[in-house]
Amino acid sequence: MKKLLPLLAWCLMLCGCGDYRELDSRDIVAGMAVDRTDDGYSLLLEIADVTAGSDDNPGARWLGLQGTSLAAAIENGAGGTGRQAYLGHTQMVIVGDETARSGIDDLLGYFQRTADVHMTLAMAVADGEAAEVYRQNEDETHAAFDLARAAVQAGKTGLAPAMPLYRFVADRLDEGVEGILPCVTQTDAGAHVTGAALFRGDVLAGRLDGELTQTLLMARGLLDRGVLTVGGGEDAVSFDIRSCSVDLKTGGQPDQIEAQYTISLTLELSQSGQDGELSAERRREYEQLAARTVEERFQTLCMELQNNYRVDSLGIGRQIHRRDPVLWAQVGPDWGSAFSDCRITAQVDAALLGGGRSLE
Repeated sequence: MKKLLPLLAWCLMLCGCGDYRELDSRDIVAGMAVDRTDDGYSLLLEIADVTAGSDDNPGARWLGLQGTSLAAAIENGAGGTGRQAYLGHTQMVIVGDETARSGIDDLLGYFQRTADVHMTLAMAVADGEAAEVYRQNEDETHAAFDLARAAVQAGKTGLAPAMPLYRFVADRLDEGVEGILPCVTQTDAGAHVTGAALFRGDVLAGRLDGELTQTLLMARGLLDRGVLTVGGGEDAVSFDIRSCSVDLKTGGQPDQIEAQYTISLTLELSQSGQDGELSAERRREYEQLAARTVEERFQTLCMELQNNYRVDSLGIGRQIHRRDPVLWAQVGPDWGSAFSDCRITAQVDAALLGGGRSLE
């Protein structure tokens, strides 16, 4: 055994990082905005500046790059600064609206083939130019980190999909389902992560607001917690979603596919305009209100997906592909049309926990 130790040490030396570079020869990219131009790409990078701020709270600077491709833009940055961009700590990549509408497979391919990129990074779609989101937050020293945390929080509440890059790529490669990404909206109050960007293949097909996004995540089995709110103002009723499970049954004939959803919710009443004891009758009223609201939003969601965007973001086709390959062989080649004609129904069961008082 002792004779093997020198050999093991030598092997470890040989197996070290082949792409090792000194820290001062690299720009650590915290965030990236990607916009397509007439002759290539325009990138805006948030660079973690270890020479500014404190050891625990480094500063940031911004670097704009241009190139005929993503790789060329990155290399042009190295030529201008003498430092190679390091993407191993990138938190958030924002893609501009026009860029997403022209296709992002080249962007996905670059990230997949770049060794230092972590496929857990967050990606989102802006409602305009991606760079504008960061420009509005240039005074913030950690804009990319803040947006990444906002994306995580939005994913927990269901107002936007928690969709790391690896999951989006998996949906992109799978049959019978289309990918979704969170949306970033820039307002006077700052950048907000809410809603879902719907893709057909690698092309942005449309968007959903926060309420319909939450319903979509319920149907896809991607929502565990969140807040379900009915109405607004003093009349608003809010429920904390404690659990959500979904069962999907598919079948039918090639000319009439059927998809039946059963969505089961466990809720707690968090806000109501009514005061008093939560009686059995009132409990049933709240449960019916929650179930009816989700059913109505589900119907609206299906209309948007089937009629307006003709895109199966629900993943009904994926279930048919996995469980009924004979049927999929018949409908899969033209699934866009078959999905639009699919009869989709949902039964929502809501159970209210607790026996306390409703809130004023």
